[in-house]
Amino acid sequence: MSSTYTTANGIELINTGEQSGVWGDTTNTNLQIVDRVLTGIGSITLSGTAHTLTTTYGTLSEGMYRVLVLGGSPSGTNTITVAPHDAQKTYMVYNNSGQSAIFTQGTGANVTVANGDAKLIYMDGAGAGASVFDFTANLAMSSVNITGGVVAGSTITGNVDGRDVAADGTKLDGIEALADVTDATNVSAAGALMDSEVTNLAQVKAFDATDYATAAQGSKADSALQDADIGSSVQGYATVLANTTASYLTADETKLDGIEALADVTDTTNVTSAGALMDSEVTNLAQVKAFDATDYATAAQGALADTALQSVASLTQVQVEDDTDTTFGLVSGQRLSQAATAFSGVISKTVISTSVATVDLTGFDATKYTSYEIEFMNVVPVTDNVQLHLRTSGNGGSSFDSGASDYQWAYGGRRSNTTEMYGGGLAPYGLIAPEVGSAAGEDGVSGTIRISGPDLAKRTLLNYKMANFNSSQYLDQFSGAIMRDAAASVNAVQLFFSAGNIESGTIVFRGIR
Repeated sequence: MSSTYTTANGIELINTGEQSGVWGDTTNTNLQIVDRVLTGIGSITLSGTAHTLTTTYGTLSEGMYRVLVLGGSPSGTNTITVAPHDAQKTYMVYNNSGQSAIFTQGTGANVTVANGDAKLIYMDGAGAGASVFDFTANLAMSSVNITGGVVAGSTITGNVDGRDVAADGTKLDGIEALADVTDATNVSAAGALMDSEVTNLAQVKAFDATDYATAAQGSKADSALQDADIGSSVQGYATVLANTTASYLTADETKLDGIEALADVTDTTNVTSAGALMDSEVTNLAQVKAFDATDYATAAQGALADTALQSVASLTQVQVEDDTDTTFGLVSGQRLSQAATAFSGVISKTVISTSVATVDLTGFDATKYTSYEIEFMNVVPVTDNVQLHLRTSGNGGSSFDSGASDYQWAYGGRRSNTTEMYGGGLAPYGLIAPEVGSAAGEDGVSGTIRISGPDLAKRTLLNYKMANFNSSQYLDQFSGAIMRDAAASVNAVQLFFSAGNIESGTIVFRGIR
């Protein structure tokens, strides 16, 4: 008897005694079908407006995938026919084709997956009248968290965030459109006047009590005392006139005669007479207003600015006096213009008196510095015989890179008992010192790290030279390098021991131009 096949996925069922010697090929194909049905993801390329998604019995075919990712360039809404129509199917569908896709199997119901949507659908395999159903259309869920997006076409009842939706809706229904409470009806009901009801609105708004008569002056404004009444209807008392005359003396009149019109004392004549300068007399007014003594030569530097010592950027004539300059590596007679970029500034100095888990160094500034130096002075761990590690950050120290292979490191050196030391590897940190002790007399680790061009978005390199008196009572001297194993800018560094806190020591962080 010939083989038969499962209806849903076309897995070949080998009859007893058949396919002697070749059943392994059939079994392997069956296992591949099972693998595709369980977790397979198929990219389905659509074109035109129709596509047939076929499951071919005993052969790997696109209708066997568990997940369908629709792509291609369909010319419009694409109808996908699932064949054969008697195969029961379940698909997870993501439509990325740019058009809507309609899934059909027979004359029954269909399901549309809009472009950009994802749905879980199934086919009942009912033959010519087969239908397609949308699992996600009627999900019953007791607790749903929706982050972002929009919930549309829904009716919400009960309480939302502790609020009674029905009660709040009734309250909102009683509020006018745009919550307008400023119309004539509302304003009158509140006991107020609309502007339109006031015939002399401008006068009401500008009312000032000092402009009008009071009850003491007269019952009406036209019967109150007017300015024109003084000297005609009303006369001043003689004592008042006498006092007024006595208070204004001849000397006062002379003083007023000597004052310019508008009492102007800011013209050129008055300013010059006072021993001052008018702005118009100064040819470099902006420089005078912005004068800063630190920008100019002092008497000790030279009689003129052009004979004074110039800034680092123009050091071409100053020579080293000693036989050897240990800072810049120059010998007597060499010019410092070659070494101007080596000038550095202290960004931070950390003195550890109370143990801390890490020391984070920020303050990287690519506008000021091209490289950086970290100096360690007797940095001691709380725990004996531990390693000193380093991590970098590209976000100013908000977080530090700690992936399993974020760093490559290598070092080599010698111990005072002539033992050679070396090591290297990939790790979630860079290794600086392999064995630092905390016992009495060990005094921690000292040395320097140089970080070159951390802002260049390259694989940042850190070179170091270190020394320490280890837990075996020997002097270790070694040098090495750490590389951040990804092209990225570095703008913060974190220092820590492999176990326990940092107990004491001093760490100086410098920027180098």
